[in-house]
Amino acid sequence: MRPPGVRPRWGTRLAGLLVVLISLFGGAYGVRSLPYALGWAGTHGTLTVEWKSCSRGSRGGCNWTSEGIFQSDDGKVLDNRAQLDSGYEIGQKVPVSWDRHTYYTANWSAVLGWFTGLCLALFGLSLGAPALVYGMRLNIYDHPRLRRWVTLWMRTSLWSALAFGVGALILDKSLA
Repeated sequence: MRPPGVRPRWGTRLAGLLVVLISLFGGAYGVRSLPYALGWAGTHGTLTVEWKSCSRGSRGGCNWTSEGIFQSDDGKVLDNRAQLDSGYEIGQKVPVSWDRHTYYTANWSAVLGWFTGLCLALFGLSLGAPALVYGMRLNIYDHPRLRRWVTLWMRTSLWSALAFGVGALILDKSLA
């Protein structure tokens, strides 16, 4: 129960809605991309990096794109203008999945990276949903069971995201 005289804050609800929407869109993109990283969807094959290009953003720095030839594992698809957004070395053979528009790196580092994103989306949902529904902070006295569940989801998703992220970085360095 809400203490007398305490009303929900619409600014808190609006912030909760924003966090929930960002988490849903990020999670949906991760759910859509994960099967490609696992090699379960799309056309699986190998991209042989022939050159790298650098595009400079407005804030400086260089965004590397690896370009080369994609050949499917069954030999039916050959694309001479394949591009990946990561800076792989020239001559490197990269396992990828292709969905006719985008190339996805298909290795365990990419899989763990997508799991990191999904765990962060769960963290955002467990953070934003109570703010959206209640319009105020959950306290231990009014909602003890819900507060425990939300806290459990937040801790689990955040620590999982950290573990998956570290694993992805370690695998990325060992695969390079």
